[in-house]
Amino acid sequence: MKFQHSLLIQLLIIIIMFINNVKCWNDCEVSISQLRGSVPLYVKEVQGNGSFWVYEPSDGFIVLRKGEQITLICPTPNKDVNANYGLATCEGNNMFNFDGKSLQLRDVTCPHGFPKPIAKITGRCSGNGLKIDVGFQLGDNYLLKQITVCYNNETKVPLYAHFSMKNSVCCCATGTSKWIDKGTFGNAQIPLTSVYEIGSEKRTLNRMFGIESKSNKFISSPSRYFTKGRLVDKCDFSFPAQQRMTNNYYNTVPQWQPFSNGNWRILQENIRDYLRRSKNKYKELHVYTGTYGIAKYEAAWRTSADLALFMNNSGRKAVLIPEYLWKIVHDPMSNRGIAFVMFNNPYVEETVKLCTNICAKLSWLTWDTNRKDKGYGYCCSVDDIKKRIRNIPPITVSGILH
Repeated sequence: MKFQHSLLIQLLIIIIMFINNVKCWNDCEVSISQLRGSVPLYVKEVQGNGSFWVYEPSDGFIVLRKGEQITLICPTPNKDVNANYGLATCEGNNMFNFDGKSLQLRDVTCPHGFPKPIAKITGRCSGNGLKIDVGFQLGDNYLLKQITVCYNNETKVPLYAHFSMKNSVCCCATGTSKWIDKGTFGNAQIPLTSVYEIGSEKRTLNRMFGIESKSNKFISSPSRYFTKGRLVDKCDFSFPAQQRMTNNYYNTVPQWQPFSNGNWRILQENIRDYLRRSKNKYKELHVYTGTYGIAKYEAAWRTSADLALFMNNSGRKAVLIPEYLWKIVHDPMSNRGIAFVMFNNPYVEETVKLCTNICAKLSWLTWDTNRKDKGYGYCCSVDDIKKRIRNIPPITVSGILH
């Protein structure tokens, strides 16, 4: 009897292995972490209305059934426009038919570089702010929008950025890629690329306060400087083209480096982990990230001054350093939300909180705001922070997102 029972178990194992192998032969699974270089943007077309959505991975993989197709988007040679590069059809066993050839999807690359993002001014926001949609132009008439920014064109600092984070977010690439300052991203009229260089930051801030240009009082490498802080982080998207898209100056503010690489980074990771733990694969979070106030420094030898990374010969300032960064996370399914605030001025102590701290209500938050060297932050109800920060877009919630 025991022998028969053991034989039955072995037979079941063999059957399960056979079914899994058949599934593997009939499916295509492409690891997103293996997609590097000038790979296309992978999209699915919505039948009947000519619109597209970016393919959503499953546990870090593009998964297609045999015979299923995915659309590949690549740039055209001389424009900030992308086009349909072709359809890749799953042949099974992780192989695809593309342009009559059988190959792996990771080996299909764009001949004119990676897909080009574009920025379009689409209106006004928060008074005189420019509403800018950032995404991928597909053909002449369709923008696959990924991020919406409200941008202060006078100070060259975004007021806030908004996007929808998908439950499928995964696979953040390591390393760095170039920042975009050409095409529709190149209208700033000031040298945004160079103002974030450590030497430039040191000279600018020292000149503001009339001290020796090489003084380390305000800026000193390798850790005491302002970095290019993305409002929408590259790791909030899954695919290489989307991650490169976040490297644009409409999405960038000066962030104190220990702050950016400390509790701010932990907060971003916590939000992604919170969403990924959801059992509903269709769940998404609406995330708003913005700035508030201008960092100031009051020296004993002069009056208080607004801190900025650019100042021309006539004293005009731009790329102003925000005193606070805030982030609101809204779950549209439950209509609950939570707000976070972080203090971005390393030269003074925060004297007044913008809202009542309710971090104790969040079990999923792992930052350590007792470590001031990593950035001081706290949590608020959405209604509470809206009373203080007036440029937050209209967001109505019914409770706290625990």
